[in-house]
Amino acid sequence: MNASRSILPRALVPALLLSLAVPALAARLPNGVLGLRPGMTDHEVRERLEKIGRAVRGEDMAKQTWKLRDARYEYLVLRYDADWKLQWATLFARANGRRVRYRDIGDLSLASHTGQHFFTWTVPAGGGPGDWTVVARGGDPTYLESISVLTGPGRQALIVPGHGEPHPERDDD
Repeated sequence: MNASRSILPRALVPALLLSLAVPALAARLPNGVLGLRPGMTDHEVRERLEKIGRAVRGEDMAKQTWKLRDARYEYLVLRYDADWKLQWATLFARANGRRVRYRDIGDLSLASHTGQHFFTWTVPAGGGPGDWTVVARGGDPTYLESISVLTGPGRQALIVPGHGEPHPERDDD
């Protein structure tokens, strides 16, 4: 048997294994939360959320609260913009639920780390309405208490025109 023939495959095994592992080690940005991303239509958002919860406040309004049937998250609060596209959503961790690590959201080396435990990722538009932001926060160094997705790099607006207005296509009056 030729010695070079038996050594060659053994030499290739580590290189092959490394090449397979590289995608798993590649830095990754968050891809939304529970499938929600800013710019989604209210129909798309509702379609996703009705599978895992129900609106408990503000149904058919620009700002809503949803109670979720999810092992990780108990509540979600969201806001639509004037065009009824998702502007921001914040999920709150379930007390005594399955805990979510900051690193499960995205690569921490790609996030800015401010405050005690406050991680912010800016996600490029990628054909969407523009850059958007994911913010994970909590009082624990490993596990989050809430996570938000929002348009642009700024903070969630506290006052938004149309906040109390019903959805024009669902107005029963």
